[in-house]
Amino acid sequence: MLKPTTLAMILAGGRVDELGVLTYFRPKSAVPFGGFGRVIDFSLSNLMNSGIEQVAILSQYRSFSLINHIGTGAAWDMIGRYRHISILPPFQGMEATDWYRGSADAVYKNMDFIQHHDPEEVLILSGDHIYKMDYQELIDYHYEKGADLTVAFTPVPLETAHRFGIASLDDEDGDRGGRVTAYDEKPSTPNQGGHP
Repeated sequence: MLKPTTLAMILAGGRVDELGVLTYFRPKSAVPFGGFGRVIDFSLSNLMNSGIEQVAILSQYRSFSLINHIGTGAAWDMIGRYRHISILPPFQGMEATDWYRGSADAVYKNMDFIQHHDPEEVLILSGDHIYKMDYQELIDYHYEKGADLTVAFTPVPLETAHRFGIASLDDEDGDRGGRVTAYDEKPSTPNQGGHP
């Protein structure tokens, strides 16, 4: 069996005021959905269907519900020598550290975990979105373009664009995308040509 090359890191630690009581005792990623699963199941199912079997879940806010739901990873067939799910809560190391101070900080504070697995690619996902995606297509596009970093965007209505990071693309590859030419995080007046 060949060692997998992709390590997925799911950012699953936050709550949102808009969901009020639903996220009082659990992170948004652990909110029940459809009567049988949790919001994080979409990211995990996408990973399983994309053939990505090394997964780390970065959790911070009231993690018990999420940890209890994930268990050993058996529900996604992620148990084995090179198949696993690891939950990575914040920790205090040799020096005093703080809670994860955002998405980039959560990944940065787990660089030792990434280095231990020595992946060829690191796929960073949100654990609180509902969507279907084949991540292998994104990875293939990344290599096809010889990119250092690849980001997935999707169009949203202009009236809700202020809630997202917005990118302008040169669209050199049509529907597949292209080079990011500009990026604005949650702009108060979004550009009509951007993609979140």
